[in-house]
Amino acid sequence: MRLVVTARPAPTESLMGFALRLTELNGYPSTAYVLAAMGKEWYRPKVGRLDAAGLATLAGVGQGDIDRLTHLPAERPRAYVRVYGSDLPGYEVNLRHPKVCPACLAEGRPCEAFWDLAQAAVCPVHQVQLVSECPGCHKRLLWARSKVRQCKCGFDLATAPVAPATPALAELMAVIRSQVYQDDALAPPPSTMGHLAHLDLRRLCKLIWVMSGVVHQAGGGQRAPKARCHYRDHLEVVASALTRWPVGFRDFLSATYDDVLQNAEELPRFPALFSWLLVRLIKNDEGARSGFAFLEREVYRFGAQHWTRGSMARDEDSQRLLPESVRWGTMAEAREAIGLHQLTLKKRIASGEIKSRRIKKNSTRAIVVDLDAIRSLKLTQYPAVSIRDAAPRIGVSIDTLKELRAGGVFNEEYRPAFPGSLTHEDVEAFAERVRGLGTNKRAVNDLGVTTLDAAFSTWTASPTEKSALLARLLADPAMVLGRKRGRGAGRLQVSEAVVAAYFRHARGGAAVCISVAQTAERLGCAAAVVTWLKRGGHLETRRQHGRDMPCLASVIAFDKCYEALARTAKRLGTTAKSAYARLNFEAFDHVTVKTTQHSTVFVHRRHEAAIRAALDGGTDQSRPAHRRQPITNRP
Repeated sequence: MRLVVTARPAPTESLMGFALRLTELNGYPSTAYVLAAMGKEWYRPKVGRLDAAGLATLAGVGQGDIDRLTHLPAERPRAYVRVYGSDLPGYEVNLRHPKVCPACLAEGRPCEAFWDLAQAAVCPVHQVQLVSECPGCHKRLLWARSKVRQCKCGFDLATAPVAPATPALAELMAVIRSQVYQDDALAPPPSTMGHLAHLDLRRLCKLIWVMSGVVHQAGGGQRAPKARCHYRDHLEVVASALTRWPVGFRDFLSATYDDVLQNAEELPRFPALFSWLLVRLIKNDEGARSGFAFLEREVYRFGAQHWTRGSMARDEDSQRLLPESVRWGTMAEAREAIGLHQLTLKKRIASGEIKSRRIKKNSTRAIVVDLDAIRSLKLTQYPAVSIRDAAPRIGVSIDTLKELRAGGVFNEEYRPAFPGSLTHEDVEAFAERVRGLGTNKRAVNDLGVTTLDAAFSTWTASPTEKSALLARLLADPAMVLGRKRGRGAGRLQVSEAVVAAYFRHARGGAAVCISVAQTAERLGCAAAVVTWLKRGGHLETRRQHGRDMPCLASVIAFDKCYEALARTAKRLGTTAKSAYARLNFEAFDHVTVKTTQHSTVFVHRRHEAAIRAALDGGTDQSRPAHRRQPITNRP
């Protein structure tokens, strides 16, 4: 028998899709007529065993197309179905209830062989969900119909509404479609899925099915039948795990097993937990073990964060797949890594310095040690250093060093031999940082520059404030302007304005005050003169500790404008008595302070040239006048 109207199968057309198209071309009411003419096996429970050899006589199809379309395996058992040359188990192919892509039908495309796969859920060409139910009659589609685009009820399947698919699932379906046709021109594989390119169609379908079962059981479900429709809801998770390789698969392992491993009273055996890979995919596979090696490497990488090396590596292959670094190890491995005696190791585990965990409830040897924590430990090679000995080596006081240590400024990288002590390596490293602040710095003799020792004394700084200011200098070494002779960090020179701004901020904006004695030393006068200056309003004061203390800012402002005549005379090379006798103070802007003992005159600094001229005019010419540079005074 030969059909009146014949056609040639399309490159991607399925056997049942071609039979349906022949049915439509010849006007038959159902595909049963064409299938009956092809052979006698079409009505058996498995339509998938249909042989396409009858198409040679029925439609004049060539032998190459027959070999491509046939569902009859050549050597496999009858439980297998051939799809475009790939022999698959019968449950991987669904020919009783077909699926269609309405967008493909609307473009005039044929029914693809890829749609016959049980796990085909998305059309990768249009990235939409395949339709398996007629929107008109709400029944599952059947091959027993008369037209490619129409359901048995007459509904146009090309107009069926479609749901968009996620990019991850569309990429995974594109890989399956590419493996079906084995032709890059017909179905090019995605460039981002090269890690799956070496898997044939049977192994790829089995991998997706097995991983879907893992997701199903991880969600609390029991083992479902082999029918792929039971796992359709889990394809999105599997697609996300296999597309963003290897990040997606690592996220999949963490989401599936992290909670199980962290909350389990006993750590499950590694081979048992990953039997879906080690047994179902690898041991039961007919091909080489290397087919799923890319999965094994990631699983062993994940296992290295939870199991010991001995619990994962049982043979040479597993030893090869293990990463170089394993987080957990036995007590013997921990002793070898840290170089401590077993009793010392147990003491450090008991004190919490080294993390450990119990992997079995009823076993005395079920304790594993965190090797990552051990590797991060840096043990000192020198005797312990006490804080009392470390403070002078750094150049700070003991209390300041304690605050530096408590605030994290003093970085402790090495483990000391005794708790509470310091290590030689950490002390030397921090001392070098402090010494580096004054490297290549000379002493600065300018107004507005002070040493840390003077600043701490002026502000009566606490150890906490000292450590905080030193931390600022370590963070910004440019704040250090110079360094005076001597040992210790207190000889570093900084700007008085910077120091004042820091203490005001640290103390909530309070003004800095200095003692009367410090003010007298700075102005070059007696303490009684300072008292009069306070009372006369020339110096601002603040009430501190029950006394009216001169404000440092006011003292600095007064010192910039006025200078004691005795200090001016000394700087110009004459005596104070001679200066008082020769100068007419009415011609200068000055401040006179009268005390019970004597009077002190402060002359404005802008008159220095006039004072020099007046003193030079009355000086004995036979004795040369001495010229000196201005002397800078600091508290």
